Amino acid sequence: EMVESSAATQGWNWGNYSMESSKKITFNSTAGANIFELPYSDFSNISQPTKNEVAIEFHQDDTSKDLKGDVLCEMRFFIPNVPEEEENKDKEEDENEENSKTNAEKFREQLSKKANIGQYVGEIIVSLPELQLLTPRGKYTLDMYRDFLKFHGKTHDYKILQRNIKLAFLLPRPDGVHYAFVLALGQPIRQGQTLYPFIVLNFQIGVEQEVTLNIPEERIKSMYGEQLEKTLEGPMHDIVARLFKAMMNLKIIIPGNFNSHHDTKCIRCSVKANEGNLYPLKKSLLFLYKPILYIKLDDITSVEFVRASETSFRAVKSFELNVYTKEKGKGENYCFSAIDRHEYKPILQYLQEKNIKIRNVDEEGEEKKREKANFMDDDLSSDEEDDDYEMGDVSESSDDSIELEDEDFEKPKKKKSKKDKGAEIKEEESQSICYFLFSWFYKFMSDS
Repeated sequence: EMVESSAATQGWNWGNYSMESSKKITFNSTAGANIFELPYSDFSNISQPTKNEVAIEFHQDDTSKDLKGDVLCEMRFFIPNVPEEEENKDKEEDENEENSKTNAEKFREQLSKKANIGQYVGEIIVSLPELQLLTPRGKYTLDMYRDFLKFHGKTHDYKILQRNIKLAFLLPRPDGVHYAFVLALGQPIRQGQTLYPFIVLNFQIGVEQEVTLNIPEERIKSMYGEQLEKTLEGPMHDIVARLFKAMMNLKIIIPGNFNSHHDTKCIRCSVKANEGNLYPLKKSLLFLYKPILYIKLDDITSVEFVRASETSFRAVKSFELNVYTKEKGKGENYCFSAIDRHEYKPILQYLQEKNIKIRNVDEEGEEKKREKANFMDDDLSSDEEDDDYEMGDVSESSDDSIELEDEDFEKPKKKKSKKDKGAEIKEEESQSICYFLFSWFYKFMSDS
């Protein structure tokens, strides 16, 4: 059945909204003419960036081959508060929490409920409040459902489907106080113009907590078997890892046998101007946390050490590691700089165990490799006890002074003054006169 409706043609950018339909929201002009309609199924996220603004983000399919031209990613609405006189009347009539909310907050809650976004979706199996996220930064409440999860913050909500989570890592941070739980996403989440392909949660070690699931024990056993219980106790990072492993059907990747010189599972370094930590894992390299880099070992064609020779280690305290990959084979590479020289041997051993080609090491002979490794052993053992005060530099300067003393045997003579030079000239002249008289006397005696 055809229904006639008037369309707004004045070009106004304000009007009224209607949520009477269960499938779409309609925006009309003040005269009642239709401006546009938005289906709820196209919404991926609804947030409130400011007090009077509501932002609607739309689903994106970056993998589509038919994608041409521009794509609408986000739409923002400004919703003013009611006038002060009407607001005062409302407060006098009903001073409850609902009326204290702004119109933008009410609009966001209504729209989230209609679009099944936020805390209004399905049955929450477990909720973890006030989790600290490093990427994107802030504190969020994590609501876990059967097939997806929700991060609910003060201004942004993120809905992540189970199939969108590709990898999960549980990594100890080098400070010995925190654990990082990293989620790698197939489709990045969006916050404004910023994309986040990784989510990083930060947990403190040694804080015991208790979490209770919101479903009966019979359903827990039927859905997850012996992996989960009604009540989970222990450190928060352990609880979260167990929940993701069972509910999201993920394999949690942890560090292997690699140990740095400082007995940690990572190496401190920098990518451009950003400091972070490089984790050499069993099948990949992971850099945390800004920017987050994930490099599969199978994608690495070769690596190269820069400033890692014997003479360089005598003069500098760090070196660089260039990693060349298949997708970046046109002269581009990942450069990890400012690596402590003490980490050379652990990294070299790790790369050789993984059979990764090392450009400036594989080109050397086996005897040269052994000499270099022996040099590194001697150099590291001599400086190991003095790392806090950087006494390695003092010992190196002592070696240089010994070499200079050996060269004293070949030092040039001291520069002479003008007085000494004049005395030498007179002495040479007297010697030449004596030689001339002796020659003349010898010739005279021969002739006679």
